Amino acid sequence: MSNAPSISPLPSAWPCACAERRCGPGRPRAYDPDCALAALTQVFREQGYEATSVEDLISAAGLSRSSFYNAYGSKRGAMLAALQRWCDGHRAGLRALALPQDPPAVRARAVMDGHFDAEVASTGCFIGDAAAELGARDADVEAIVTNHRDRLVEDFAALAAPLVGQAAAPERARAAYALALGAGVMRKSGASAEAVEGLRREARKLLGA
Repeated sequence: MSNAPSISPLPSAWPCACAERRCGPGRPRAYDPDCALAALTQVFREQGYEATSVEDLISAAGLSRSSFYNAYGSKRGAMLAALQRWCDGHRAGLRALALPQDPPAVRARAVMDGHFDAEVASTGCFIGDAAAELGARDADVEAIVTNHRDRLVEDFAALAAPLVGQAAAPERARAAYALALGAGVMRKSGASAEAVEGLRREARKLLGA
């Protein structure tokens, strides 16, 4: 497992209007790509894809219209970039929780808890919301979602293998992923914290943690 620095998959608030800045009198404007994409991600998370306008994105990211279109091409291009950024950050953040010095069960529990926390966050899960809104009609969104799911399941299986056996790990990892996904849906529909925590415990058990 990677021991890379932790990357927060979802800060509670992104800096707004930080992407473009003056480089000096008479010089062109420049922007911080990661800062801009963070701001765009926050807008899509809060409003969804259809309810978000290009003007919303430009305003939140602090970009000029020309810079926005040069960077992303369209609102859809911005959404795909934001979604991929979220997936990369989420997976990297989970991997960073699996500290090499910890026992296998502790590592598996830490990663599953981190994934559960993202799924049941009050703000919702960005990839789950995007899949529900766009996945059935946008092949590129579906591909990002599918790849993210498959990579997470692979990571969960690798954590579970020393605890439940190599043969059982993949199926258990898929089931644990599904429990976390279901917990997010239950949270949105008003399920109690106790019910959600029950699913978390079962997901841990599936990974042997």
